[in-house]
This record gives sequence, C-alpha cells and structure tokens, in this order.
Amino acid sequence: MKRTTKLFAILLVFAVAFSCLCTMGATADEEGVFTYYIADNAAVLTDVKNTAAGEVTVPDTLGGAPVRMIDGAFRNKTRITSVVLPDSVTVIAQNSFAYCSALKTVDFGNGLISVKEAAFSGCVSLTGIELPDTLTELGPYSFSWCEKLVSVKLSNSLKIIDKGTFSGCAVLGYVEIPESVRYIRQDAFGQTKYAEDPSNWEDGMLYMGHYLLAVKTDVSGLCEIKPGTKTVADRAFSMCEQITGVAFYDDIINIGEAAFYGCKHITDVFYSGDVAKHKKLEIGKNNNYLNNALWHYYYQPGVKEYMPGDVNGDDRVNNKDLLRLMKYLSDWDVEVMETVLDVNGDGSVNNKDLTRLHQYLSGWDVKIYSLNVGYEVGGDDHGPAIGF
Repeated sequence: MKRTTKLFAILLVFAVAFSCLCTMGATADEEGVFTYYIADNAAVLTDVKNTAAGEVTVPDTLGGAPVRMIDGAFRNKTRITSVVLPDSVTVIAQNSFAYCSALKTVDFGNGLISVKEAAFSGCVSLTGIELPDTLTELGPYSFSWCEKLVSVKLSNSLKIIDKGTFSGCAVLGYVEIPESVRYIRQDAFGQTKYAEDPSNWEDGMLYMGHYLLAVKTDVSGLCEIKPGTKTVADRAFSMCEQITGVAFYDDIINIGEAAFYGCKHITDVFYSGDVAKHKKLEIGKNNNYLNNALWHYYYQPGVKEYMPGDVNGDDRVNNKDLLRLMKYLSDWDVEVMETVLDVNGDGSVNNKDLTRLHQYLSGWDVKIYSLNVGYEVGGDDHGPAIGF
C-alpha cells in the first residue's frame, strides 16, 4: 500500500509539471518584437527581439491580456536606449534588464509594485530613475553597477532598501530616502560617489539623511549616533572592535541585522528613551554584544553632567548622599539631583540603587552612573564619563 501511494504521488508531481509546461507552451506567442505567454488572464513579457533598437514602448496588452510582468525580456539587449512601460506592469522580475548596456532612460509607469533582484544590474548607460509611489519592493542589487546613474527618486511607499541595491553606482551622490523606509540592508550604497567622498563621513560614520549607513572599523571608545537618526543599517558597525560603548537617541526605530556584529568590547549603551521605549525598539538578529551590554536610560548629551552618586548636589559623594537617597526612597520631602538617582543604571530608582551606592562608598569594585551621561556644556576636550 505504501509503495502504491508513493508511486501515485510521483506520478501526480509529473502530471502537474507536465500540465504547467503544456499551459505555458499553449499560451506562448509573439506580437511584433515581443514574446509573451498568458497566465491567470495576464501577459508575461519574456523576450524582445534582438532587432529592437532605440526607444521601445511595451503595449498595455498582449494577446488581449494586460501586461503584468516583465520576466527577463530585456536582458543583454544592447541596442535599446529607452523603455516605456505601461501602468499595467506591476512586477519586473529578476535580471529583466540586466546588462542592457545602451539603456539610458526608463518610464516605469504608475502601477509598478516590485523590482526583483539584479533587475537593472549592469545597465551602464542608465542616468536617472524615478520610481512610482506604488513601488514597495526593491530587490537586492536591483540597480547595482549602473555606472552613470546620477539621479534617483525613490518611492514614498518603499520600506526596505535591500542589500547592494545601488552598490557600484560610481557617480551616484546623495539620495533622498523617503520617511517610509525602515530598513537598509548591507552595502545598499557601497562603492558609490557618496560613500567614497570623505566629506560625507562624520566622526567615522556615514549618514544619508536620517539613516546611518556605515562606520569605519577604526572608530574607538564611546560612539555617539547623532540625533534624528531613524535607522542603523545592517552591519553598519560590524567589526568595530575598538568601540566600548554606543549612545543614541530614541528617534531610532530600527537597528539592522548584525549592525554591531564583532563589537566585542561594548559594555555600555546610553539611550535617551526609557525602558518602555527600549522594548519597542526593533533590533535585528546577531546583535548580541549590543543586547548584552548595560543599558542606561534618559541619556541627554549636551546637558551638564552631574557627578554620579552626588544625590544632594554638593559636588561630593559620601554618606550624606546615601542618607539623602534613603530619605527619598522613604518618600521624605527632600531635594535630590534626579539625574543621578539611578546609580546602578538599570532604568529605575529603587533599593537596588541604595545598595549599589552603599557598596561604592564601602570600597567595593562597582560602578555608579548618572542618567544623563554625556558631554558637559563647553567640555570640548573630554568625552563622556561612563561611570565612577
């Protein structure tokens, strides 16, 4: 019985495969310079004759069906300089325009949703692209090695700029990244004019608008990400082995996959948000060193740094501060320096802080913290005090 069932399953697989091939073969056809097939009442454009040259306009319909997909049709077509796509096209499949070496311009229409992997890779004459706001997906390396690409307008519906999307676009400068983008994958703008220009790097970090793209591996110490940054790209800090801590604002909504991979000396993270906001922060996989560091909340760079443990504000740390903290935790009406109450840096103020301060004053080998660890006003010659 088992042998019969297995044989039936194998025959069924072959039958389905044969049926698909027959269906494709039955609907494949040519119209003008175009080869296509019909599937699900839509036309899929699979080839353009090598005689096609200059401007090519893809019709709205082929075989009476709306053209929905371009599937490899323009790959290696070296005489075509311009393509106009109808609004009916929603998908440009993998490698569809790859190495279309004379292609200078593309009118994408107003219905495009997805551009798949390497779709326009190696289009060395392409000078500019304007993607419609219907577009939600740009696949990996989709416009890589477009060596003359100087102008890019991205869709306002785009959520991800994928791996290597514009890598190797040697003359591509600044790109306006829309607010809709949440994720930037590794090397999305690698080997571009923008990335290669030293003036675009700030303290060893490469930003593009609200996005941190890459960090030089020789940065060291505590690394402060500038305010307004929304996303840290995948592998941005990868192998920055000399950094000991990172500080950033709660503007950040996403830290990419392996963004801090190999940063094995990170011990402290200073974050301007609170514990609740930290829990909402999306941190990609392979960021163990970041996740396992000690997080300090309510970070406020630019605000005067008070001495950790100086609860009564007299510029000394002694048993008077321990007594003042004890009174505060017992709901006495006493004045305290609120920025230094969380002496153990866990994001809350409770008896654990009292214990930590007592241990510190008793000579234990422990650190104490203030909430707003950062640069003092006018403190240009020294960095943040991480702990005492």
